[in-house]
Amino acid sequence: MDKGLLQRDVARMLGVCEDSITNWETNFAQPQIQHYPAIIALLGYYPFEHETESFAGKIKQLRFSKGYRYKQLGEVLGVNASTVRGWEQALNVPTKRHRFQAAALTQQSKKKQYPSK
Repeated sequence: MDKGLLQRDVARMLGVCEDSITNWETNFAQPQIQHYPAIIALLGYYPFEHETESFAGKIKQLRFSKGYRYKQLGEVLGVNASTVRGWEQALNVPTKRHRFQAAALTQQSKKKQYPSK
């Protein structure tokens, strides 16, 4: 991606310091999840490579797209963080109600989401 932006411009757009951008570019550090939505918007696509067909993959994509930690998504869906983590790791199966809630959130997200890489 070459938009002709300087690190300071990108840092300002994402609300982080220039050192963060340097560390991300050199793989010294990874962005925190709360920065993912702004990164996705800046890039214009979803940059994360993982499967998205299963419920586990869809939950992960939803969390990343919204910038939610496990606990935050759990609060939205009325479950605890370990339940969300279990769904994402395909260790347990969500109830029908939780699948519908997640699907509704995913549909809301898709209205704002960008195509996959």
